[in-house]
Amino acid sequence: MGLDEFALCVRKEILPPLWLSENISLPVQWSELDFLSGRFEFHCRREIESDYAWKQIIPYVLSFTDDGRVLIYQRRGTETRLHGLWSAGIGGHVNQTDALSSNFRETLITGMERECKEELGVAGLHFSFLGVINEEQTAVGLAHLGIVFQRCRRYASRRARIRQSSA
Repeated sequence: MGLDEFALCVRKEILPPLWLSENISLPVQWSELDFLSGRFEFHCRREIESDYAWKQIIPYVLSFTDDGRVLIYQRRGTETRLHGLWSAGIGGHVNQTDALSSNFRETLITGMERECKEELGVAGLHFSFLGVINEEQTAVGLAHLGIVFQRCRRYASRRARIRQSSA
């Protein structure tokens, strides 16, 4: 959908300061996202990409090989600022159509399921929630906050299941 899509956003001022550290990958509890319920909005990406008072929320899913190696790929696609860079996960913007309620975690899961179906062609996956990633050095980083999951090898026949990682 590109820059005309409406993406899930939260005001930076309501996020815990540690989450906004310059370069951070931080384990947090799944329940720690509850404070965002009812406090998110959807904004047109074209208008919000350079408004650093907001963070666009990106569910980011790591996948591993059977022997424990992380799957990586070289970026291409609609986000030209990331072309040629290497990525360890798949993810994308949560769209307004993903918001079935004011519950942040439900909205995030719906967007993550859609992204995994689009990117991997697979539905009904299981995930472990790991935490958040952030960087404040690039235009992309200033505008986005990653909510990180690990794809589990088990498959489900229904909605994605989230469990807290023991790591």
